[in-house]
Amino acid sequence: MTKVIITHTTGENYKYLFKFLDNAEKYGHEFLFIHLNTECKIFNNKKKKFNKKNNLKTNLNSYLNNFQPSIAIIFGNINEFQNKIFYDLCYQKKIKILFSENLPIPGTFFIVDNWEYGFLDSFKNLKYNFLKAQKNQYYERGKRIFKQVQKELPKRHNIGIKSWITKTFQIKYNNLENKNKKLLILGPDSTHLGLNTGKNKFKKTFFPYFENLGEMINQLSKINNTEVWFKFHPADLEIPEYYTRYNKTNIKYFKNDVDPNILIKNCDVVISCLSKLEINIMALNKPLIYAGKGFLTNSGVGYYCKNKDEFINKTKYLLDKKVKSKKYDNLFILLGWMENQYINLYDYISKRQNTNNEYQLVKFLKILQVDIVNKHNFKNSFSKTRRDLYVKKNKLIFELNLTGKIRKIINKITIKFFQKLF
Repeated sequence: MTKVIITHTTGENYKYLFKFLDNAEKYGHEFLFIHLNTECKIFNNKKKKFNKKNNLKTNLNSYLNNFQPSIAIIFGNINEFQNKIFYDLCYQKKIKILFSENLPIPGTFFIVDNWEYGFLDSFKNLKYNFLKAQKNQYYERGKRIFKQVQKELPKRHNIGIKSWITKTFQIKYNNLENKNKKLLILGPDSTHLGLNTGKNKFKKTFFPYFENLGEMINQLSKINNTEVWFKFHPADLEIPEYYTRYNKTNIKYFKNDVDPNILIKNCDVVISCLSKLEINIMALNKPLIYAGKGFLTNSGVGYYCKNKDEFINKTKYLLDKKVKSKKYDNLFILLGWMENQYINLYDYISKRQNTNNEYQLVKFLKILQVDIVNKHNFKNSFSKTRRDLYVKKNKLIFELNLTGKIRKIINKITIKFFQKLF
C-alpha cells in the first residue's frame, strides 16, 4: 500500500476530487487531502510574519509525520509561499514529489515530476505525427471540446454575485464600448511566474520579454489610440506595486469579480500570460499573442514572438489589421491529445463524472507509478478519516453542498433584478 498526500486549490473541482480519491483508494492505496491556502489562513498573523511561516511549517510537518506518505502531489509550483514550505519539508523527508495543475479543458489536470510546468515538455515538440486513425480520433474529440467551449465559455474561476453588478457598471460607466482600440492583458499569477522572486528559469520561459508586468503595461500603453485593459489573476490577492505604478487614463484595471469573457468579447487583441483562458480567446476568434510559452502555444493558433521588439510590433500590427485565426486543425488534435494524456475528473462535453471511471483511475495510478491491487478485494476504509479531517479544518463540504445552492438562487434573482434595472 502506498500513502499519497495531495493538495488542490480549485474549489469547483473538490466534489469530484473527493469522490475520485475515494474510488482510487479501492485499488489499495491511501490518500490524504489538505488545502494549503486554508492552512495559511489558519495561522495568519499579520503582525508577526515569521510566526505565520513557522506555524504553517510546524502544522504541515505534523501532517507528514503522522501520515508518513511516500508520495506528495503539490498543486502549483514551489514559487508559491505555502508550496515552497511544503516542498522543502517533503524534500527533507525524501518523499517523492509530483506537481499538478489544471489544464485549459475544464475538469482536466496534469501530474508531472517537473515543477516548471513539465507537462509542456510532453508536447512542446509535438509534430502531430500520430498514426492516421489516432490523429483522426484526437481531431474529432478536440473539435467537439472546442465547440463546447464556444457554447459555454468557461470562466475558469468562481465569480460571485458582485460580478453581475460590476459587469453592468463597468460597461455603462467605464465606457468600455468606446472607439479606441482595446488591448486586453490576462495577467498571470505573479508568484507562478516568479515575478516576485527576481530572475529565474521559470520567468525566462513564461515571461521573457519584460522585467515585470508594470514595464509591459507601460510600453503597450504608448501605442496610439489604444486602451490597455489589465485583468488581474484570481490568485493575486495582494497586488504588486509595479502593476499599477503607471497611472494613465488609457490604462484600466479589472479585479477578480469580473467575468473575463466580457472583457475578451469587447477587446480587439488579447495578450496571454500563461492563461487557461487561451482556449476562450480562440473560441471567440480574437487575435492572441503569447507573453511567453503558453498552454496552447504549440497549437499554431496565436502568435509567439522571439523578443520584446517583435512582441510590441506584432501587437501594433494586430491592433491595426485585426487579423483573425482560421486554421484550428492542430488545436483540435492538441486538445484531443491533452484530454487523453492526463486526468479527467469529468467529461467536459457530457458533464458525466469520471470519478468512478476505471480508465481514469488506472491512468492516475500509473502516473504515480504505484501497484494496482484488484479493487474488488480491497475495502475502502480511509475516506471517512480524510473527510473528517477536511471538514474539521476547512468546513467547505457544507459550503459546497448548501451554500453553493443558495448562491445559485441569489445569483438568478440578482441577474433578473439588474437586467430590469438596466
